[in-house]
Amino acid sequence: MCKEQFDDLEGYCRQLGHTIPFKYCRTQQNGIPCSKLRDCYFERIPIQDFIDNNFSAEEKHAMVSVRPPKLQSILELIEKAKKQSGNNRL
Repeated sequence: MCKEQFDDLEGYCRQLGHTIPFKYCRTQQNGIPCSKLRDCYFERIPIQDFIDNNFSAEEKHAMVSVRPPKLQSILELIEKAKKQSGNNRL
């Protein structure tokens, strides 16, 4: 089972609120699948087999690790941009 096998399959994303291709879900976090991948696709494809055959133990762990809330991530990116630009007026 190759990673790209289901890339054209589309499904409804409860986080984004619209239909997206499986490829987006599979690569959402720098190549690490969305933590909801199992929940969204378990009825449509053999998702656990897909995950087991295509991702390392570290990648699977990262997939289910707690991520910071979206707002926190956005604020951190803003602060990083401010520091890089040397301008605190952003």
